Parts: sequence; C-alpha cells; structure tokens
Amino acid sequence: MTIAEVALPEPETQSRIHRAPKSESPDDFTTAAERIAAFWEKYPDGSILPEVEVATIAHASHIPYRVYTVRAFIRKDSQSERPDAVAHATRGENDEDEQTRQFPQETAETSAISRAIRNLGILVGPKTPVAAATTVPVEKGHPLAVARLAAKMSQRKLAESMQGKGFDWSQSLVSKVEGGSRPLNGDEILALTELIGFKST
Repeated sequence: MTIAEVALPEPETQSRIHRAPKSESPDDFTTAAERIAAFWEKYPDGSILPEVEVATIAHASHIPYRVYTVRAFIRKDSQSERPDAVAHATRGENDEDEQTRQFPQETAETSAISRAIRNLGILVGPKTPVAAATTVPVEKGHPLAVARLAAKMSQRKLAESMQGKGFDWSQSLVSKVEGGSRPLNGDEILALTELIGFKST
C-alpha cells in the first residue's frame, strides 16, 4: 500500500483526482456477494486479492481528506503468476454519499472486487440468494486478509483496534502482514484471534 500526500493548488474547482468516481451501476453493492459466490463456485482454487493505495488531498481552502484506490486482482488458479482479471475503484472521504464518506475503503474494495469478477465474465442475476452468497469467504489469500474481510473490517480499522490492545500497528503494517513481508508474533496472533477470529495456518 502506498500513502501519498498530494497538494492541489485549485481552491474552488474539483479535479477528477479528488472526486471519487461513482459506481457504474446502482446494483454493484447488491450483486457483489452474488458475484463472489459465483466466482468461488466456478473457480474454487482461485484467488481474490485487493491492493489499497491512499492519497491525502489537501490545499489551503479545504480540510484534508483521504481518497482510497483499490485494485482487485482475480485469478482462476491461485498459483497463477498473472491475474486473469483486474479492476479498480476509488472512493473518498469527500464523497456525496454519506455511507461512502464513512467507509470509503470498504466501499472501494467491494466495487473493485465486483468489477474485476464482472470483467472475468461472471454476471450474476438477482435469482442468486444474497444471504447464501454472503457466507462465502471474500478472499483466499493471507489468513489475516481472509479474517479481516470476513469481519467486514478495513485495514485502518484493524490497525486502530490493535492499537487499542497496546500494539504499535498502522494501516501500512496490516498491508505488509497481508502481503507476506511481515510475520506475526504470538501476542499479535492472540489479539487478532480475539478481535476477528484470526486463525494462523
């Protein structure tokens, strides 16, 4: 994950960078679980891996806010080196939609994953029960990412929860753990188990 500080000189106009693009379809959120369920049914050995970039937008006339860009990489076989489909979505704390303002990273993750699966050619209609689909794991990847997404928690929220338990965690550290470049110690595993039901493998 990359964190960037971006200074925008224009005080009155809003550029495309700091206006989060809207969903292409109003059913993106309602069908995301259906598409994920259909993906796992068709490709049980596949993988869904989201990567997050955060930019802080700041200039003199506005309060700084964060914009999240999530890229979702879909593989039919998790052992494949190259993804079979990729999509991205950007959402920000300045969005017109109140729910998106409160949960910009989660909203961007949902949209990016749904679009990537759609780009793979999986289009699921309303006949698939959403309740059944939501029981399907959101991701096959690092166990921490699996547990975090199953708990519907963003990397930032998880870091804050770990800080509340006395650990010096940041969003970038969560990203490193999920990327496999930073191992967990015993105390961290215990805390994560309590917070999100984490199970190390």
